[in-house]
Amino acid sequence: MIVLPVIDRELRAQSRLAYTYNLRVLGAFAAMLVCAFFSLSHPLIHALGAELFARLNQTVFFSIWIIVPLLCADCISRERREGTIGLLFLTPLNARDVVFAKGFVHGIRALSLLLAALPIITIPLFLGGVAWSDAALSLMMNFCALCWALASGLLASSFSKSWLRAQLLACGLAVCLGSVFLLLNGCNIYFPAGRGAWTPTGVTDKLSWTALFGFFDATDFNGWWGRVHSSMSPAQHVGWLLAHLRMVFASMLVLLLSIEIAARNLRRYWREEPPSARQVWLEKKLFTPILMVSFLRGWMRRKLEHNPIGWLEQRSWSGRLVTWGWFAVMISVYSAAFNNTDVSRSLDIIQKFMAWLLLGVISVTAAGSFQRERETGVLELLLVSPMSVGQIIGGRLRGLWGQFLPAFFVLLVIWLYLGTIFPAEQAAPGVMWFFCGSFLSLPVIGLYYSLRRANFISAFLSTVLMGVAIPYGLQLIFKLGLQFFVSINTFGFPGVAGFRGDNTLVALFFYKLLPFILSPFFVTFVQWSIAIWTVRRLFRDMESRNFTFSRAVA
Repeated sequence: MIVLPVIDRELRAQSRLAYTYNLRVLGAFAAMLVCAFFSLSHPLIHALGAELFARLNQTVFFSIWIIVPLLCADCISRERREGTIGLLFLTPLNARDVVFAKGFVHGIRALSLLLAALPIITIPLFLGGVAWSDAALSLMMNFCALCWALASGLLASSFSKSWLRAQLLACGLAVCLGSVFLLLNGCNIYFPAGRGAWTPTGVTDKLSWTALFGFFDATDFNGWWGRVHSSMSPAQHVGWLLAHLRMVFASMLVLLLSIEIAARNLRRYWREEPPSARQVWLEKKLFTPILMVSFLRGWMRRKLEHNPIGWLEQRSWSGRLVTWGWFAVMISVYSAAFNNTDVSRSLDIIQKFMAWLLLGVISVTAAGSFQRERETGVLELLLVSPMSVGQIIGGRLRGLWGQFLPAFFVLLVIWLYLGTIFPAEQAAPGVMWFFCGSFLSLPVIGLYYSLRRANFISAFLSTVLMGVAIPYGLQLIFKLGLQFFVSINTFGFPGVAGFRGDNTLVALFFYKLLPFILSPFFVTFVQWSIAIWTVRRLFRDMESRNFTFSRAVA
């Protein structure tokens, strides 16, 4: 096959990148964190093996949908930016071969991420309580998710040449295709599982119920597979497994269809051509300001004068769309939530979901903040401009905070207001303090790694690791240490109660420092400490020009 040398070339190129190996470490680390948190609240016994397996399966499932689209979103668009697509077409290769090779290589990389987490997943298998059908369903559902996630990344990379647009389009397509996947999965397994397997209560929207049904089945949420097994006859059980096999074949067909569509896009758009008259007309009609034009011009002029680095992020309609698009998302989600008659029960879930989603987007934006400047060479021009290093760093940080400030302000105000209406559902002050601290610290950490790492994925993973995983990991270590200390008291060591009223250092630790360490304030404190360290390193490295500006070096 003519495509085999291309696959070999891509595999060799990806094997030289450091973040290819970092992904495997991330997969194993995420699975270990899930096991550690589970062991804190549940004993690792035979009866809970199935529940731990479900938690690990959900971690792998969501990791596929988050990481895989971002991994392959730039595989084709990067070739277009670097001008190497034309060189590939000088060979006997066609567009379908190029897209297939790219998709195959990134699929292998995603599988390596899953294989790294496999040793941790075997823990609940050794504990027991996991049937062979559960393992088979986990394998089939994760494979289906891999096919759909690869499809979203390949399509996004074939539609756009810009790195930022390809990443945003990949995220959008992942959400859309993920919703379609859940709907198809719900429709596919509803009849084989039997109408009596699960009867929803209080659900009137058939579309939402079908998607929820598909989500439970794809992730084994709340022990779904075990409950379905117990309510089905052997014939229904066989039909249920066959229905999942049909979903596997359907996912493979979706991936093949996406490869064909991406190949057609590549044949159409690989040449550098000016936008068509229709595209120019649509952009003029849809994105040209018509209201308060003088105010907008004055506002952008003042931003250019006071913060030219932040102005770079909002000089175009697409940059401003990120700011006000998230503002609109917040208003829409909470408006839909208020239409629900049982809003008090879902209030806490909605608030935390939107807060984590916003922090994720902030991390993505911060990790790729200087990506375009590095590719075009603008960063070198900024470093030799009359602006100081402090002005460059401060201007970009103010731009990142200002880009998401309206959405975060709406989230915080609604959170506080709804907490007064539903006091029972009001979140603890430490939780809101954590999200406020993360809003301030994550852009700082992401900005440092956007210049320190040679590619976006590595920068994003480093931001999440340093900004979220390590603070929570330190708190987890202290919790495990406390459990160990309490357990050794049974062997004759002085107990915790023995330090009451004692002025020793141990008593100070247990009654002064320990409540702070176990609270969300400790996580925020660690985040700010890391942010201070990274901004000092960033300032020092930018002054000494201690950065690799080529994306080819990992």
